[in-house]
Amino acid sequence: MAIHEPNPLAVMVTKAAGVLAHSVYEDYVQSLGLAGHERVLDFGCGAGTPARYLAARLRPGVGHLTCQDISHVWLDACRQHLHDFPNVTFLLGDITTLNLPPHSFDVIFIHFVLHDIAPGERPPVIKALARVLTPEGRVFIREPLHYIAPSEVQELWQVAGLTETGRHTEHIPTQGEVYAGEYARR
Repeated sequence: MAIHEPNPLAVMVTKAAGVLAHSVYEDYVQSLGLAGHERVLDFGCGAGTPARYLAARLRPGVGHLTCQDISHVWLDACRQHLHDFPNVTFLLGDITTLNLPPHSFDVIFIHFVLHDIAPGERPPVIKALARVLTPEGRVFIREPLHYIAPSEVQELWQVAGLTETGRHTEHIPTQGEVYAGEYARR
């Protein structure tokens, strides 16, 4: 997978957008119905804006958040953003080569990431993510519609053995129309 490190301006703009549009992220995380005991993987965590709300929903000592990214710049930004949370770990690397144990996570959270992965690289990424999801686990994905079609997202997860269990579209000012899907094993 190609690694494209962001420049300092991109990091600053992303952080500022996260502050200005915090309710977009906070409301979405609230809608996921997390109980607080889950082991959550934030795949492609970026600067960690939604991760902050995920970490806050997880009870320290019970729930745990793992923030993963292929970019050391984004992961460092996320680490700075979540320094107050003891229930968070950070993983640098490609999900297809990290060799995480099977069934490591109850929830996989993917927020505006899949569309940035080259189409030919998406199937092995989804397969690697499905492998680390527990049998009863759930995947929550949110993607801007002008970059990737919901039907493509559905097909990728279906090939990996998961099916869409919920979906909606919404308008986010910075992204336009957005698809939000929930997936679980068949």
